[in-house]
Amino acid sequence: MEKFLIPPDEEGYSFSKGQEVIAIALKGGISSYRKDIKNASSRLSVQWTLDREGYKYFNLFFGLSINNGADPFLIDLLMDSYELTEHVVYFIPGTRKLAKTSGFTFIVEAELEVRMNQPTTNDNMYLEAYKRLGNGVFYYEDLFNTTINHKFPNL
Repeated sequence: MEKFLIPPDEEGYSFSKGQEVIAIALKGGISSYRKDIKNASSRLSVQWTLDREGYKYFNLFFGLSINNGADPFLIDLLMDSYELTEHVVYFIPGTRKLAKTSGFTFIVEAELEVRMNQPTTNDNMYLEAYKRLGNGVFYYEDLFNTTINHKFPNL
């Protein structure tokens, strides 16, 4: 599967998570909730600000590498994490457009259908750490990364 190398602009995101649960309104009481669809896809509106070379790469990638949007591709996105993570996506047909040009700057907008990544063991560990440490978990994670990656890089 091909990977698109230019992540979207961080400030150009609009995210709608896929609905995996449905609610049935009941007379005189709280609604009934149940799991409906497993691994529902999500929709993401994105924007890229590209120079001439980036715009040419974007169009060639769309036309040649992913068959004019018919094939899935990989891209790094900010979704359920504060870090870029790789996701499998499709362009939603008819949503890719050149929104604006200014000299040799091109702003491209599109909607992507995103296959969400499954939670990992690290996600569960982070959830438990947050329950115990609150916002301090970021401090300890940064301290650990700094110690391991900067103070002891040759271990």
